[in-house]
Amino acid sequence: MIYGSVLSMLCAIAATLLATFFLYDPIFSFYVSDPRDVGELILFAVTGLIGAKCIAELMRSPEKQPSKL
Repeated sequence: MIYGSVLSMLCAIAATLLATFFLYDPIFSFYVSDPRDVGELILFAVTGLIGAKCIAELMRSPEKQPSKL
């Protein structure tokens, strides 16, 4: 299930890039004009990556595997 971990991390990175492009001034650019916004984006990316890794590990846990009779 390596694809779950890789895809979830790619989604977290894509969400950070989309937030940069659409939500931070100047809009429709990857340039961030305020240095405080860079810290927010780093925190957003780290939180997304940690969440993605946790979800991938939960999906891989033995409790989710079907029991063998």
